[in-house]
Amino acid sequence: MDLFKLSRSTAILSAIVAIYSFVFAGEVLSPEQLVLLMEASRERYRTMDGEIKMINREVIDGNEEDIFTRDIVFRRTSDKSFSRVIRTSLSYPEGVSPEDFTATLIYTRTLTKDVAKVLIEGIDGRVPQGYIKRTSPPLFKDKRFYDVYDSMWGLFGIPWSKVNLSESTVVFEEDTSLYLIRLKMGDSHKGWSLFAILYVDPAKGYVPVKKKYLKKYEQDDDIVLITSNCSDFRQTEEGLWIPYEYISTYMRPIHKIFAKVHKLQVNNLISDDKLDFAFPPGTAVKDKRYGIKYNVENTTNADLSVNNLGAKNTKEDVYQKDANEKDLMSVALKAKQLLAEKNYTIKEEATIEISPTSVFVGTDKSSYKLSIRKDNAAKPVLESSDFKDEGLMLSSLERDGLPDCLVVYVSRNPSCSGLAKGILSLKFEGESQQLNIVFVAPPLVDRP
Repeated sequence: MDLFKLSRSTAILSAIVAIYSFVFAGEVLSPEQLVLLMEASRERYRTMDGEIKMINREVIDGNEEDIFTRDIVFRRTSDKSFSRVIRTSLSYPEGVSPEDFTATLIYTRTLTKDVAKVLIEGIDGRVPQGYIKRTSPPLFKDKRFYDVYDSMWGLFGIPWSKVNLSESTVVFEEDTSLYLIRLKMGDSHKGWSLFAILYVDPAKGYVPVKKKYLKKYEQDDDIVLITSNCSDFRQTEEGLWIPYEYISTYMRPIHKIFAKVHKLQVNNLISDDKLDFAFPPGTAVKDKRYGIKYNVENTTNADLSVNNLGAKNTKEDVYQKDANEKDLMSVALKAKQLLAEKNYTIKEEATIEISPTSVFVGTDKSSYKLSIRKDNAAKPVLESSDFKDEGLMLSSLERDGLPDCLVVYVSRNPSCSGLAKGILSLKFEGESQQLNIVFVAPPLVDRP
C-alpha cells in the first residue's frame, strides 16, 4: 500500500505556463507516448473506498428487462482489494423452483495478486460457503464486477502488459478533443485479433472516458464485443477526475450494466484490517490450492447449503471435520510436493520498492513524493542518483524528514513545449540494481 498522499505544491509554474500556453505542440502523440501518460496518470489513483449500485439489464427483441441488482462496498489499493456484494435477483431462473431459489446472495471477496478468498452467504440461514484459490492479475476476473478504477483504467479484464504497442495507432478527434488509441491486445490468433479502442480525454488528466473491445477477423470489419462509457465526472481535492456513473454493454447476447457511485474516497489510507475478512463459524471451506475441505467450526443444527441456484448439498457433502494439526501438516506436505513437481525456484528480488514508478507531472506543482518500502526494518540508504533529462529537469531531491519518503522537485525545460520526460535512477546501499522512476508531462497544448 502506498504510504503517502500526493500533496499539492505551493510552487506554481505560472511563468512557464504564461510563456508557453499558446505554443503549438506540432505533433500527434505516439501510442508509446500516450500510454506513458496514461500509466503515469493511472498511478495517481492509489486507493479507493466506496459504494456502488449496479443494475444488470437484458435486452431481448429491443425490450430491456432488469435481471438483478448489486449493492457493492469496495476497497482497493495497488496490490489488494476487498468487496462485499449483495446480489438480488429480480426474476426466477428457468428450471428452478421457488423453494430451491435464493433471491439474495452476499459475496465477500478479498483478492491479492496471488490468492482469492471468497465467502458466499444467503439470507435464509443456509450454510455459508467459503473458497480459497490461486489468482493472478488482473483482479477483475475474480472480483466479478468493474469498480470505479476499472471503469477508467481497466482493459476488459486484460492486463496492460498484454498491449502490443508496435501494432497500435493513435488519432486525435478535433470535434471531441479526444485522443483515440487503438490498442492491439497481445499477439494475433489464427485469422483474428483482439483490440481495445480508448477515447482519452487530455482535459481530464488523460483518463479514458469511453472504451470498446473488438474482435477483428482478417479482411473483415470490426466486431464490437463490449463498450464502456463513463459520465458524471467530478474532481477530487487533489484534482483527480472520477466518473460517478458508467455503463458497460455486452453485445453477444446484449445486456447492460448500469453503475452509479454513491460514496467514494480516493487516496485515503486504508488499513489492512479493512481489506480482509474471516470466515464466520459454520462456513464450509474449500481450499482449491491444495484440494482440501474443512469447516471453520462444526454446526449441527444449520440448514443445508446451496452451492448453485437450485442445487442443495447433503450434510455429508458440506461438512468435513474441523482443521487440526494433522490436516495442516497434510496441506504443508502437499504444497511442498506441488512446488517440487513444478520445479519452482524462488527469485531473488530487490528488497526495496518505490512507488509510484511513473509520475504524472502537472503545470501547477513541482514537488512529488516517492514512497520507499524495505523488506526489513533497516533504514534505506541512498548511495547515488541520476536524472536523464528528456524535457524535464531535476531541481532537487531530498528527504521529507522521514526515512521512507523522498521528495523530488522537477520542472519543464523552457525549451520543451511538447511531451516532456525525465528518468530518475536511484541506487540504494545493499542493492545490486538501481531503481528507475519515470516522470512525464503532457504537451503544453493538449492537441496536435
